[in-house]
Amino acid sequence: MLIFIKILSTALLIISTGSSFAQTGSQSPSNINSKFVVIYRYNPHHKKDHKVKAIAFLAAKCYYFKKVPHVQIGKSLSAEKGKYIADAAMTKFLGNLTPKNFENINKRECNCGGMSEETYVVEISPDGQPGNRNIFYVPAVTNCPANSPCAVIGTITGFFSKLKQK
Repeated sequence: MLIFIKILSTALLIISTGSSFAQTGSQSPSNINSKFVVIYRYNPHHKKDHKVKAIAFLAAKCYYFKKVPHVQIGKSLSAEKGKYIADAAMTKFLGNLTPKNFENINKRECNCGGMSEETYVVEISPDGQPGNRNIFYVPAVTNCPANSPCAVIGTITGFFSKLKQK
């Protein structure tokens, strides 16, 4: 756990300037807009950030992440296609992924495999405005069952696994 706190501190120094942690407003479920999510992979050993875009949907304060084919990484997706992974447990888990209480998240709360040293940084800008970004520090995990509280991490990890295969 100490290494995650160390990584978090380093990551905060890198991206905290110009970043704000504003709360997102609620939306009616009937008014779902597709939003871009920028996912950064921070690896302290390589000192290099990798960026890839994914699509998320904001509705009633719930983020829906889609698993996409390799060829679709970085491209826009329609709202009708793909499988959504979202439930109350995942919403709660996402709510816990903040710099303030990141150190309290551990394998007991995300029981789907081992964590690595790599940390993924997820930037969500619900309204497209730079000042309203939400930054989530996400530990990489493996073997997440579908619809688990941490399935979103498996999705993020999957993006980078596919990128490495290029």
